[in-house]
Amino acid sequence: DGEGKPRVNHITVFERPGLHEFLARTSEFAELVLFTAGLE
Repeated sequence: DGEGKPRVNHITVFERPGLHEFLARTSEFAELVLFTAGLE
């Protein structure tokens, strides 16, 4: 499909209240890996 050509995708992200504080505090103790649900 992409055949090695660059592609630009625009997405909308809704962040839950307190997300940045949670990530900042937990990242002090562990390496974080985040996943999200896809639409396809």
